[in-house]
Amino acid sequence: MTITHLLSFFAGIGLFLYGISAMGEGLEYAAGSKMKKILGALTKNRLLAVLMGTLVTALIQSSSAATGVVITMVGAGIVPLYLALFIVLGANIGTCVTALLASVGANSNSKRVALIHFTFNVIGTAIFTVIVLLFGDPLIRFLVSMFPGDSTMS
Repeated sequence: MTITHLLSFFAGIGLFLYGISAMGEGLEYAAGSKMKKILGALTKNRLLAVLMGTLVTALIQSSSAATGVVITMVGAGIVPLYLALFIVLGANIGTCVTALLASVGANSNSKRVALIHFTFNVIGTAIFTVIVLLFGDPLIRFLVSMFPGDSTMS
């Protein structure tokens, strides 16, 4: 590895962190707007939150970016932590879209792999959705206890 690769790595990390910071500043303005009301409606229908996470991730084709947005929204107080868990679970399904799109013109083995990837993520998301529905309160208490005094975690 050369020094150029190392510097490129650190530049990429820096740009990523700057992007998350800029997004957080922009979302501070959305905290008091209609966006908070719309996302608040998702708390009544958690499966809709999973679907929203799937669609957003499918559109931007990056579960890491979608999760970063959700974390920033929790930090800005737009989305409660409990709802963020369901959105991130949906992002797990949305990450399959890239593989499904890549398999469109491919051979049958590639299509099988993409379908198995999609099925595996849907089954995993269903299992963890049930776990979060059953054990969500203790999980939230545990996460809040890891960051005492942070009012955005509640």
